[in-house]
Amino acid sequence: MGKVYVFDHPLIQHKTAMIRKVETSVKDFRELVREISTLMAYEATRNLPLEEVDITTPVSDARVKIPRPKTNMRRRPRMSPALAPSSRRPPKASVYAFCTHDSPA
Repeated sequence: MGKVYVFDHPLIQHKTAMIRKVETSVKDFRELVREISTLMAYEATRNLPLEEVDITTPVSDARVKIPRPKTNMRRRPRMSPALAPSSRRPPKASVYAFCTHDSPA
């Protein structure tokens, strides 16, 4: 069995509690699931390897950090389109989860 990551960020816990309430409407449920998935993406990509590159800004040149090219990361379909907030997606858009090289298939 693959690794299990527990998302214990306070905002994820709060939003998870909100979706469990019996009073939560379908609209609110879908919005909360979208917000949770965004927070999970931030957490899942927290330790991406970075590299420094030089860029030109309107003010001056700057050295910035960006995710290292060719990081072994891939997108995998995860959410049912029926649950995805389709009104917030472009038509025919796919919903994905980002997985690192050591994620289970």
